Amino acid sequence: MSAVALNPAPDRRAHPRKSITVPARVSLDPDIALDVRTVDLSLDGISLISGQQLNCGQECAVQIGIGRPGLLHPLTVRALVCYCISSGPARFRGSLARFRIGLRFTGLSAEELQIIEAILA
Repeated sequence: MSAVALNPAPDRRAHPRKSITVPARVSLDPDIALDVRTVDLSLDGISLISGQQLNCGQECAVQIGIGRPGLLHPLTVRALVCYCISSGPARFRGSLARFRIGLRFTGLSAEELQIIEAILA
């Protein structure tokens, strides 16, 4: 099963992407959190792989860099699911990661933006 993108037009990102693969966590509400892995990052948003499908238009919080040495606290930002597509089977934490998910950041603070810029530098 694959989901339809909210904006299926050609890529119109305002900022370039950087390939970055780190553990992350998507929180849909206080009781539901999914462990995922990042694929790429830009100032606008992030692409993830997950074993579970998310709904386009769904709001969430994303913690980037879960369990990374040297990080005191993972960066947590609000985001909106822009697409969720079936990516076929791939291994992630010993299980199949079947979905590629695109998230657009919403309401970034100046501090969050600075942290993302530093990651991208």
